Amino acid sequence: IVRLPGVAGGSVTSALADFSDLYPTILDLAGIAHATGDGHSWVPLLRGTPGYASREWIYAQRDTSRTVRDQRFKLDSTGGFFEITVDPDEKRPVAPARDAVTAAEYRKLSTALAAIPGNAPTPPFPGYTPERMRQYSAAAH
Repeated sequence: IVRLPGVAGGSVTSALADFSDLYPTILDLAGIAHATGDGHSWVPLLRGTPGYASREWIYAQRDTSRTVRDQRFKLDSTGGFFEITVDPDEKRPVAPARDAVTAAEYRKLSTALAAIPGNAPTPPFPGYTPERMRQYSAAAH
């Protein structure tokens, strides 16, 4: 949900976005030049202007669990492969060899997942763990 001056309310998009997109979006909204990186600014998408770079897939990580997904399928680091458009609760895993389209999607997502190191630091900082975050929270109170 976004509310900005000059952006029409009530718009809905199916564009894929992930957390890495926030930084370039905020910089664009502030008028601050930035280097191109992993994140994609949502400003063109929000304003309905050309220039939004759509994503083929997005990535998420929580602790050691990693996930990649596209508009139709989701693959996690435990091997779970789901057709989220028909099974959003991920109750029925899909066989990657079900058909040629599914096999191609599985290859695309497994290639993306394999390109991301399994031991990559979890955001928001190197060495972050839920336990470490709880310790910081407890110390702050």
